[in-house]
Amino acid sequence: MHAECPAVVSFSVGVPAESQPVSLLTDPVTGLAVRTVLLNDLAEAVAPGSRPSLLVIFALEGFKDFEELNGVLEARKLLGRLSQRLLAVIDGLGTCYRPRGDEFAVLVTGPASASAILAESTAALTETDRFYSVVATAGHAVLPAEATEPIEALMVADRRLTANSPRRAPRARVVR
Repeated sequence: MHAECPAVVSFSVGVPAESQPVSLLTDPVTGLAVRTVLLNDLAEAVAPGSRPSLLVIFALEGFKDFEELNGVLEARKLLGRLSQRLLAVIDGLGTCYRPRGDEFAVLVTGPASASAILAESTAALTETDRFYSVVATAGHAVLPAEATEPIEALMVADRRLTANSPRRAPRARVVR
């Protein structure tokens, strides 16, 4: 455990990001905003009268296998490369987040093309070579049209992500 990391960290959703210590706002591996910042930004995005926004969440299929085969250090390097590519795609359009583990998210406000954001972000979060394949799966929500609460926005996007994911999709059952 690092000396500068407190044993217990307490914060609450709804506190403006600028009031939080920087260490609580960014993921130490990728430098992206964390889940708390995402929830605060979603609260603004679903508020009455807010500008249309696009929330996209991503899961990295194959990441856990990559980490098991290559170790934590290489997995962190991979997350760093992927996050830099995602930042390049979203630059000036919105904010990138790493809510947890092998998940990323973006929140884009304004007239950007949803299909272009989905395609370019998914490509940025995908890396393959002859030894491994880490492929991003995406789900999205259009705000505030599809959600009135931050958690609802995440649920809409997560349902779409699950439907698009080869590993997370519900398996068909044989009915006799």
